[in-house]
Amino acid sequence: ELVGSLQQRLSDLQAQTSQLSERPTIGCIEWTDPLMCAGNWVPELVRIAGGRDVFGKAGEHSPYMSWDDLSREDPDVIALMPCGFDIERTHEETQVLVRDSRWQQLRAVQSGRVFLTDGNQYFNRPGPRLVESAEILAEILHPSRFNFGHEETGWRATRKPAGAHCNKNLSENLPQGWPGSTNRSPRNAQPGRCPQPNHVAHAALRASR
Repeated sequence: ELVGSLQQRLSDLQAQTSQLSERPTIGCIEWTDPLMCAGNWVPELVRIAGGRDVFGKAGEHSPYMSWDDLSREDPDVIALMPCGFDIERTHEETQVLVRDSRWQQLRAVQSGRVFLTDGNQYFNRPGPRLVESAEILAEILHPSRFNFGHEETGWRATRKPAGAHCNKNLSENLPQGWPGSTNRSPRNAQPGRCPQPNHVAHAALRASR
């Protein structure tokens, strides 16, 4: 019953996104130093949400990537989802990206389409919240079409993009460059150590294809 409910919600979302003419490219970053992109179930969620993941491959482990890779692909959207971190901690740990001059040259940064997510709750631990994860990505990728109410709890924009739905607690608190971070080193976390998908998540994703 749980798998069937998840499948239906994912199918409903996919039915809506399949009608969209635009499928923005997205880079889902799971670790900042060294750079890693999200693999496993995340690329499949991106597809369902109406985007094109330019780095990760569905069903494969999260791979390391280089700054050259990020600059070369230059995705339309960047979603930051470090393993095990909530939105505030993600804000802190991504300062290493902001300090690099190459970051400011990326299309997503210049257009205000960089987003902090609660990776710990929605992207690093697949399960019943899998559907909410896909909805979060749909809100990020297609802000003028989807609003499931996950803004501020599941994700936050670093700068308000054009066409996004309104929330008073957005870019005013996170200007471009994200100053004010304590810039602490990761505590009790290692890249590539996120959980593997459970059977409920896998079954729902397989059924949605």
